[in-house]
Amino acid sequence: MAASSSSAMLPESESWQVFINFRGTDLRKRFISHLEGALKRGEIKYFIDKNLTPGEDLDALYRGIAQSEIALSIFSSAYAESDWCLNELVRIMERVEEEKMKIIPVFFEVTPEEIKRQKGVIGSRLYEDTKRDRPNIPKWEKALTSVTKKIGLKLADCRDEDDLIEKIVIAIKKQLTGNSYVSSVSSVVTTSQQQPKEMPSFEDEMNRRLEQLQEKIDVDFAETQIVGIVGMPGIGKTNLAERLFERSRGKFTFAKKFLRIREESQEHGSHWLMGELLNGQEVNGQPKMFSCKILLLLDDVSHKNQVDFLLESLESIRRGSKIVITTRDKSSIQELVKDNTYLVPGFNDEDALKLFNYNAFNDKVSASIGNFPKLSKKFVDYAGGNPRALEELGKDLCGKNVAQWDERLEKLPHCCSEKILTELRVSYDKLADQQKDAFLDIACFFRSEE
Repeated sequence: MAASSSSAMLPESESWQVFINFRGTDLRKRFISHLEGALKRGEIKYFIDKNLTPGEDLDALYRGIAQSEIALSIFSSAYAESDWCLNELVRIMERVEEEKMKIIPVFFEVTPEEIKRQKGVIGSRLYEDTKRDRPNIPKWEKALTSVTKKIGLKLADCRDEDDLIEKIVIAIKKQLTGNSYVSSVSSVVTTSQQQPKEMPSFEDEMNRRLEQLQEKIDVDFAETQIVGIVGMPGIGKTNLAERLFERSRGKFTFAKKFLRIREESQEHGSHWLMGELLNGQEVNGQPKMFSCKILLLLDDVSHKNQVDFLLESLESIRRGSKIVITTRDKSSIQELVKDNTYLVPGFNDEDALKLFNYNAFNDKVSASIGNFPKLSKKFVDYAGGNPRALEELGKDLCGKNVAQWDERLEKLPHCCSEKILTELRVSYDKLADQQKDAFLDIACFFRSEE
C-alpha cells in the first residue's frame, strides 16, 4: 500500500518506489491529491514531502531521493520559484547520471522547451528573485536542461488531468517492472508475430478543433470575449481549452486556470470560484485582477450560480480580456456566453478506431486477426466518437478472446463501463425531477422498441 512520509519517522533502511518532486503551492490541493489516490490504488509506495516541517533540513528529502527507485518530477508554472524543488532536481539528476535512479518528467503547465532553455514563465520565475543564492543557478540550469533529454509526459497531450494521472501510473509500473507489456492475447498471436504498439497521434484532429475554436475567440481582438466549450463527458473539452490557454497565455498580464469547478463547488460551495478568483475582494469593489488584461479558463462549470458573479463584473473587466468556459450544460453559462459557443465534435471513424485499438490490443497484429476487426467496428460505432468511451471500452476488452467480445457486445446496451456510468450519473443527477421523468420515459420507450 502507498505511504507518505515525514522526515522525523523516515528510517535509514526504508525504501520507496517513487519520489514525487513538485511545487506544492499550485499543485498540492488538486492534482497531487488526485495523483496520490491513484498511486494508492495502484499499490505504488511513494515518498512525498507533505508532512515535512518548513525550515527542516534538506537531508530528509535527499534521503527520500536516495531510497527511491524512480523520481516523478512535475513541472508547473511555479516550479522554478522553489529552491527546494530545484535542489531536489539537482540531486535527482546526479543519481540518474550515476544510473542509480530513473526519472519521469511531467510537463504540467509548461513545455519541455521552456524547461530546457529556461524561457517563458520558468525563466521569469528562475531569475526574477535577486535574493537567491546565485552560485546555485548554474547547477539548476544544468539539471533543468538535462531532464528534458528524458522521455516525459505532457498535460497538453492528454484529454484532461485524470488522463495524465492514468498515464503516469502506467509509466511508473512499466519502469518498476521493466515489463514491455507484451500482448495479453498471446493465445492468438505468436511471439514472432508481435509488434510493439505506439500511441496514436491525434494532432491533426486537435489542431482542427483548435482552429475552429479560434474562430469563436481571437486573443488578438481588442474587445473582451467570453466563449463556451460545450460537450458530453469525455469528449475532450478540457484538453481543447488547455491547448488554447497554453498557446495564448503569454499575451496576457494575468492568466489562470480553474479546473474541476463542479467538484470544487460540491466540496466548498457554489461560491468557491468567486472566492478563489477575487481573493476575498468584493465584486462591486473593482478587484485588482480586473485592472489588467486577463485570460481565464473556467473548467467544468455545472451551474449558473458558480459564474453569476461574472455577470456583475463584466463592466469592470479590462477591455481585451478573454474568458474560456467548459461545460456539459450550455444553459449554465448561457447568460454569459450568449450564442458564442463551440460544440466539441466526436472523433471521426478513422481516429476513433485508432484510439479503440490502442486500448483494446497490446500489439499491432492482434487488431487484424480473425473476427476482431468486425467486432472493433461495432464497438467504435457504439461509442459515437467519444474518446473516453473508446478508451474505457478498449481497456475493458483488452486480453479477452472473440467469444468474450461477442458476449460483451450483446450486453453492451444494458451493462456499461463503471467509469462511463459515473459520468452519466453526474449528468443525470443534475436534471430536474420533470426532466428525469422524461428521460426515463424515453429510455423505456426505446427499450420496449427493442
